[in-house]
Amino acid sequence: MSITFTQRFHPVGQGLFYSCSLSNNNNQANIVFDCGSDKIDSVNREVTAYKKEVQEIDLLILSHLHYDHVSGLDELLNGTTVKTVVLPYLNKFERILLQIDNGSVSQWYSSFLDNPYNWLSEKNIEKIVVFNGNGEQSNDNIEEINLPDFDSYNNFEINMQLSVVSDTEKSKIEQDENIQPNQKVSIYHASGYIQIANLYFKFFNYQIDATKLTNFKSALNKLGITNTQSALAILKDSKQRKGLEEAYKQIEKYDLNKTSLVAYQGLIFQKNKDRIYFDMTRNCISNPILLSMCCCDDCDCHGFIDWNFHRYILKNRYRYDCYCYCDNHIYCKNMLGTLLLGDIKLDYKKTTRKDELFKYYAKLLKTVQLVQLSHHGAENGWNDKLIDEISPSCLYIASHGLQNKYAHPHKDVLIKLAINQRRYISVTEYNEYYSSFEIKF
Repeated sequence: MSITFTQRFHPVGQGLFYSCSLSNNNNQANIVFDCGSDKIDSVNREVTAYKKEVQEIDLLILSHLHYDHVSGLDELLNGTTVKTVVLPYLNKFERILLQIDNGSVSQWYSSFLDNPYNWLSEKNIEKIVVFNGNGEQSNDNIEEINLPDFDSYNNFEINMQLSVVSDTEKSKIEQDENIQPNQKVSIYHASGYIQIANLYFKFFNYQIDATKLTNFKSALNKLGITNTQSALAILKDSKQRKGLEEAYKQIEKYDLNKTSLVAYQGLIFQKNKDRIYFDMTRNCISNPILLSMCCCDDCDCHGFIDWNFHRYILKNRYRYDCYCYCDNHIYCKNMLGTLLLGDIKLDYKKTTRKDELFKYYAKLLKTVQLVQLSHHGAENGWNDKLIDEISPSCLYIASHGLQNKYAHPHKDVLIKLAINQRRYISVTEYNEYYSSFEIKF
């Protein structure tokens, strides 16, 4: 008996579109994590190609609602059936901030931000899961993660074991968002897990710090703004727009990336076998780069990495000495993990919730063999624990535009990887990462 697992980071440029699938002779499960790019043509091209192969998505995960992570969503859902959508909760005032930042990029996106929960309810989606943070639990009280036992690889039904929110919390969100009473929308804390056959998902996101939005909310109320549609009308009026800009200053650069949803995705092997070998093939259009730095006193390594990763490009791939890791066999024990970070802020120097994510995933981090670097490899998405707590054999991937204005991935992040001799790949609008392997048992 065997199971085939594939995963792909699609070439969409400055954005993220990740998909994976799990299949045996009788069943197949399809998973998507984010579907967006700041170049709509790039993401729609990839979505069109994906829909030729996949008509039903079992699990669609939206890390957050920024345009470069959801711009392909409308096209993805057009004619596609989705069993379960998972997304973090953002209240309407935070969504107004997104609308102000993005302007009127498209009509569907404005409608989506106005009320994403009811917008999704109108699509061909069976269940919508909204996460309102991991709860108010302290770092010390986070429960141990017990990996579930497996008796069969044939059950491809979605198994959800999630922590429900209180009735008060649920009622407040439903009332604030005018969520219609139906069976589609359910509200949970992100703690717990979702499981499809032997594919295991563990989520994390911070609960919204509503106190930082109080002044902004008050200023908006004075302007008569209650949703993104009214915010758009004011943006088009030069006189009223000035009042909106003054309200925007009240939040002092509130960081909407902080509440980005993180997903750990683990492929579980049979618990009664200590070890398992599996055949593997990879698309080597983008060879993994073994980052390393010289120890020569006269060498400017910072300039070297800046030159090679942000300026000098050859044949759609960074000019650098490539070290290919396309082994015929890979060895692992019990679990093969992928950590999808979305755009979460991991620079904890300015927050009291330092290292909470790493404590939450403590038992799983050593199983991680692939990390999607947060925020396209941005500096505020980096934490040294990504090196300290994760296996040295891990592959790090940044999905970014080839010549983006943000200089992603940040050269200091690449230097961190280089100092520790970690493997790295850039996925841009011109190249993808793809892997497929078969587990035999």
